[in-house]
Amino acid sequence: MNEYLNRATVAIEDLVKDIIEYTPNIILALLVCLLSFYLSNRVKKATEKILLKRNIKHSARNVIANMTSFATILGGLYLMLSIMNLSDFIKALLGAAGLIGLAVSLALQSTLSNTFAGIVLSFIKTIKIGDWIETNGYAGEVQEINLRVTTLLLADGNILTIPNKLLIENTLKNYSLTENSIISLQCGIDYNSDLQFVEDLVVNTIKSELPCYVPGTKVPFFYYEFADSSINFEVRFQSKSGRAIEIAQFKGLAIKLIHKKFKEHNINIPFPIRSLEVRNSK
Repeated sequence: MNEYLNRATVAIEDLVKDIIEYTPNIILALLVCLLSFYLSNRVKKATEKILLKRNIKHSARNVIANMTSFATILGGLYLMLSIMNLSDFIKALLGAAGLIGLAVSLALQSTLSNTFAGIVLSFIKTIKIGDWIETNGYAGEVQEINLRVTTLLLADGNILTIPNKLLIENTLKNYSLTENSIISLQCGIDYNSDLQFVEDLVVNTIKSELPCYVPGTKVPFFYYEFADSSINFEVRFQSKSGRAIEIAQFKGLAIKLIHKKFKEHNINIPFPIRSLEVRNSK
């Protein structure tokens, strides 16, 4: 009985000695841990300010700032474990992390693909928040680019989320990369019309009365077809917008103006005419 008591006493004394010996390291490790979390927030804000001054787009700023914050915390945890002299534990932890990371990457392959695609979208200049894009059969304004999906506001007011991987792998048309866009109109006029007068009327109407027309740019006009009931023409002009919804509105306004001018000058837009000959079977 006395032997067991002596062993227990020795064990307790050794434990107390270890606690006393490692107390400064434990306190220092806790301070390092708290300091790393504090610094991570400061580093994140400082990174965002630096990137903002360099005109880095919002989505890229978020990705870089979060990565620097995570790296700061990770460095603090590594330093904390080193202070506590847990080198063997660190090696085991890194080995386990590698195996877990491999298993997770296989299980979340689709999610990781979207994440990497989100990082790519955050840095490329061909797409940013506020752009009007068309992709995967949809068109809308980019509202948000995160590490999983890109959010679009459609023309009908609905919200659409597209996995980032689809934006990288499929064709993407960005209407906002250029300040101006070219609008094309086709129409037909009666065969009795004065072709030169019609051309001058349409071109002058666009240049002088269409508010979205870009001053000083050319307005190509050409007749391209002798149709069954009309002579068809096409006119093109540059508008002051790259957004699809505004392009459609400007095109509608141009149609109204040209139609009004045609009515004022008695220029006829003929209906398709087809003559039918009925023969007597007698």
